[in-house]
Formats: sequence, structure tokens, C-alpha cells
Amino acid sequence: MYSFRYNGFTWHFTSAETLKLFKANPKKCIPEYGGYCAYGLGDGGYLASVDPTSFKILDDRLFLNYRHSINRKWLKKTEYYIERGDKIWKDKYEGK
Repeated sequence: MYSFRYNGFTWHFTSAETLKLFKANPKKCIPEYGGYCAYGLGDGGYLASVDPTSFKILDDRLFLNYRHSINRKWLKKTEYYIERGDKIWKDKYEGK
């Protein structure tokens, strides 16, 4: 296991190669919404835990979701959920 401290958090990686990619551009690798569920935030404005294997990268942004079934729901209306999630995150959680 490889670890790297960045922005007050310890990040863990399965290989030296993924660690190297993270170090090269950490902002590209950090999940949106503080790593909380994109569907939960966009649908109801709440913070929910995620399954790190339930994700989607869109426009160089990493979105995580609670589980695969939720990810499938989120994928049906990504533009809607991202628009709402971005607004809610900015208004309610960003910088806190």
C-alpha cells in the first residue's frame, strides 16, 4: 500500500504508478463534493457515504455514488444532478 499526505488528508493507493499520477495532478483525482455521494447531494442535498467502485469521470471530474444501483440512477440524469449538486455544495458545504 502506498500513501501520500495531501491537503490535510492521507490518500492511499494500490500502486506506485497511481500514486505518481496523483502527485502529478492531485486536483484531477480528488472526488467532487468532498467525496460524498453525488446522487445524494444532487437529489436531496444530503451527504451520504460512497462505494469507491461506484464512480463516473465526466469532464475531468470524479463523481462517487453510494452504490452501483444509485450510480445507474444518477447516470440517467447526470446533467440535472451535477447542476443541483454543484449549487448545493457551493451554497451549503464549500469552505466549511
